Formats: sequence, C-alpha cells, structure tokens
Amino acid sequence: MQKQYVTLDAAYKFTLWYSLLRESQGKLVKSTELVHHHLHVQEVAVSLIRTALPRQACRGYCLSGACDRGSLAHRALHFGRPEIHVADERDDALYCLAHATARIGRPLELCIKNYCSTASLSGNGYGGLRCVLRHVQLRSLTLSGVSSFPDAQRVVEELSVALTHGLKWLRRLSIGGIPAYVDVAQLLHSLIEVDTVTDLKLEDCGIQSVQGVVVYLSLSKRLRRLSLRGNKGICEGVRAVASGVAACRSLQHFDIGLCQLRDEHLREFLLNLDLFARRDCFSLDVSNNALSRAALGQFVEAPLIFRQCLAELDLSGHNFGGAGSIITSMLLDLPALHGIILDNCEIGPSDIQRLSRVFSQTDRTWSRLSLRGNRLTLIELRRIVTTSFAENSRLCVAGNNLGVSVQKLCFSSVLPYLVELDLSICNLGIAGVLQLASNIEKTQPVPLRVLRLDNNQIGSEGVRGRGGLQFLGRALRSSYSPRLEVLSLAYNKLSLRPLLTLVDQASSTLRELHISYSSIANDGHELADLVGRVACRQKGSNAFCKLDIWALQAPGTAVSLSTISRHGWRSKGLFGSYWRQSDGSHILHLLSFRAHQQLPWAVTLAFIREHWVLNSFHHLTYCTEAAFFDMHGAVVETD
Repeated sequence: MQKQYVTLDAAYKFTLWYSLLRESQGKLVKSTELVHHHLHVQEVAVSLIRTALPRQACRGYCLSGACDRGSLAHRALHFGRPEIHVADERDDALYCLAHATARIGRPLELCIKNYCSTASLSGNGYGGLRCVLRHVQLRSLTLSGVSSFPDAQRVVEELSVALTHGLKWLRRLSIGGIPAYVDVAQLLHSLIEVDTVTDLKLEDCGIQSVQGVVVYLSLSKRLRRLSLRGNKGICEGVRAVASGVAACRSLQHFDIGLCQLRDEHLREFLLNLDLFARRDCFSLDVSNNALSRAALGQFVEAPLIFRQCLAELDLSGHNFGGAGSIITSMLLDLPALHGIILDNCEIGPSDIQRLSRVFSQTDRTWSRLSLRGNRLTLIELRRIVTTSFAENSRLCVAGNNLGVSVQKLCFSSVLPYLVELDLSICNLGIAGVLQLASNIEKTQPVPLRVLRLDNNQIGSEGVRGRGGLQFLGRALRSSYSPRLEVLSLAYNKLSLRPLLTLVDQASSTLRELHISYSSIANDGHELADLVGRVACRQKGSNAFCKLDIWALQAPGTAVSLSTISRHGWRSKGLFGSYWRQSDGSHILHLLSFRAHQQLPWAVTLAFIREHWVLNSFHHLTYCTEAAFFDMHGAVVETD
C-alpha cells in the first residue's frame, strides 16, 4: 500500500489556504445574511486543500495546474464562471482538468474539442476522460471534433457509462463532428434511463439509423430541445422521426437543418405528425436543406394540431424567388406562428411586398423577424419595419445596406417593442449611428437588451467619426436604455476616448461589451485604459452588476506585455469582468481572449494582488490553486 506524503508545494498551498480562510473568517460579520457565503468559502477551501494532498503514484497527474503543462485548461479557464474550454488536447491533460475542478462547489459547463486518446503504458488511454466524467459535476457538456473512429466510439461509450453512474447535474449535452457509423444507441439508452437532459444536440454525427432516436423521443419526459443538424442519413427514416417528435410532449424545438432534405422528405415528415401531442409552443428549423418554393405549400397540408402549435419557423438558406403568394398563404394558415427566419434567402421585391402586408396586419403580432443578408432595398426594409411587433420582440436586418438612411426607416415606431436589434454589416457609418442614437433618445426609455452594430465602419471617418460613438453612449445611458445587457461593436475602427465616455454613461445593467477585432483590442495600452475606467466606475454607486469585455484579436496579432497600473493591466489579450454582490463586495474575473493562448499568470496575479491590497475586490471566486499559490510570491513576466 502506498504511503501518503505531503510535497513542499502542497504544504505551502495548505498554509496559504488556511491563512486565507482564517482571514476571510475574521473579516466577515457573523450575520444571517452572510451565512451562505461563509459556508461557500469554507467548502471551496477544504475541497482544494484535499486535492492538494495526493498519493504518490507511478502514473502522472497534476495538482490543479502545478504540473507546468503548457496544454492545461489555463488557456481558457474562466474565473468566477462555470465555463471551461479545452481544445486540441490529449487524454492526459484531462487528468489535470479533473483534479483542478472537481468538487469546487457548483456544476460546470465543459467544452472539449478535438480530443484524442493517449498511448499509455498501462493501457488506459481514456483515463483522463473517465476521470472528468466521473468526478466533475457537469451541467453542460460539449464534445466535438473527435476525428478518430476508435476514439469517438470510446467517448460515446464512456459517456454512456457515466450517465448511468450519476451525472445528475447534466442538463445540456452536445456531440458533434464525429465520424459516421459511430454507434450512439448505448448513449440514447442511457439518456432514457436518467432522463435529466433537456437540451440534446447530435449534430454531424453520421447517424444512419434513427431507431434509437425515435425510442428516446417516445420515452423522454424532460427533453425540450433536440438537434439532428447535419445528419444526412435521417432522410430515409424521416417518417419514424416524425412519429417520435409527435409523441414527445415536452419537445419544443426541433432542428433538422443541413440534412439535405428534399421536398418529398419534408412532405413525409409533416404528414406523419397527425398524432402530434399538444404543447404550449413548438419551433421547427429546416434551414439550409434542398427545398424548393413548392415545399412552402406543404405546411398548409400539415395536420391541424401541428399548425396550431407551430410558433417559430426557420427557412433560411433557400431560393424562394417568386413564391410570395405561397409564403403568404402559408403564413395565413399557421395561426400560432409569431416568428419567422428567412436569412440568406432569395426573395424578390414583389415577394417582400406580399410579406409586408401579412406582417403589418393588426390582428396578429410578431415576436421575431430575421432577414439577414437578403440584399433588401431601402423601400423593402421600410415595409418590413412597419411590422406589427409584440412586446419583447427581436428584429434582425443585418447584412442589408442601410447606409445613412436609418432615419427614413422610422425605427422610432418599433423601438418601444424591441428587446433585440441587429444592424450588423449595414454600412451605417457615423451618420447612421447618429440617426440611430437620435431615434433612441426620441423614444426613450427603450426596452432594448441586445444591440448589435458589428462591422459598420464606425470610426473610419477619423476624428470626425468620434462623435457618433459618443452620442450613442449618451443614448444608451441608464435613463434612456435601462435594460441594456449586450452591446456589440466588433469589427469597427473604434476610438478610445468616446468608448471611455460610453463606458461611463452606459446603463449599469450592461453585461457584455464586444469590441473584438478593433484597434483597441489590438492595443494593450488602450485596452488597459478601458478596463481601468471600468474598475474606477466599480468603486462608485453606479457600478456594473456584471460586465464582460470581449476583445478577441485577429490571428497573428501581437500585443506587447507592459507594466501594471493602478487602474488596469497591460497584457496579451486579457479581459476583466466585475461582479458587484448584494453585500457591496466586488468579484474580479479574468479570462484569456484567444482559445489557444497561454494565460499570462504573472500579469493576472499582479493585478489580483494589487486590488487585494487596495481592498477594492474582497473575494476571488473559482480560481485554480496555482493562482493562490503565487498570489503573494514573486511576479515574473511571462509570455
């Protein structure tokens, strides 16, 4: 029997964790409001202390990041967040991941891409994967890009066994990009036994037999969303799939896009929904198949019970030119339909005119309308904007050239109903942004939660173009946009000063700010100033409740590593996000920008240490032991 021993670094971690725990216990006031927080701190501390005291073993494994692996999840470990992404890794790296995250205190969302087994001398080439599936509490699991057939089959088998051994937290499961003829029958059988998954994706899995899928649909009581996207083999079994969809009363979303379905396949699917179980709503995605305009008329022939439940329909990626009358007839015969997606479809001007007449009818309101990349003219867009929208609706007209004609679209008439507006790739420029900001100010307060303005040449006018972003920031302040959560300005030539003004004025409800692939994202100094301005705002009364700054960089972009300042850090593509808790404390989160970039721990820890001393951030949640191990040690600049 092997003896237990304490390594030098493990003893240091134990001492450090013990001191941190005692320090946190001394600062916390013993009140009923902080009892749960006190228990959480204690649980995390004890869990990590236990993982730092291993047994001596011949097989290699790590202590939560202390193995100096360059391939560990350090590349994209989300601090304070339940998300971990691992890409292009061998099985032994998952040992590190399992020991670093097991029993942290809450379920995780794990994404593993391009997994491959390890040629182990012990013959256990899948031990790391098994360790992750058995010992980590998973709320969501994504496995994609397993190119080897033996590895893909073994992954499915290990996942099947893990499901029956207590993956009780798992709610979302996604498997994609595996070789054809991988048998998923055992996995579906395990899903039937546990029946905890509500969102299942089996995309591009080369499924040839749909028998297991049909049985799973017939017996599942909790499944809400199912995607079989990219499985061309289901065409021959579409009749059986229809019977399974009809029997699953809990199913509310079904995706069979990119399956090369032809008109006869869609007709067979719709006609076999005669036993469709009634449900509150149902959405169907048949995008990017091989359908013609004649397929639209088949929805009229579908069973009445199905037509009364169909609430959202995705027909993107088809040529429907000259089918205006057929589309109109279809929309009128689907009384429950309140959302339609026609992205990248060939639709003529007369067809748009017919559609706009249906959309503008007052006896029906629409909650989602998407016409992305359809090359619509200004007149056609104006007709679309006159749609009768319901409250909390979503509108997407991205990829259509609006230019400086935003004012002519009369957005002020629909802004009171929209929670999401996508105007990406519309060539707005400075004039279009100014007009949009003016519409928001005239309509204020607006219920917008998501505003996307990606790739609109904002800031390309130089100094003259700074005013547009500045006026947009004023229009998005708390009094005008009190519910704003996501603002996307990626692929624009942003200037720092107006962006700082925007950060100062934006509503405190803002959760995501996207400035990826912009000049600021590629400049470490400007990025540090931006994050520093956020840190300064966090010390005031109008602090963000939660903010993520996304600033991805173009491949090959190098950002110099510089010094640490009081207001931020200068690093290679880091982002900071800050949470303000109900007790007034702040939580600091750090994340690397690029999925394949080594996290510069020295810069991270220096910034943590500085704010730890300044008491600006009282708690640091869900961090690996490596961070705490070096928190009070020397900081060495790394690549």
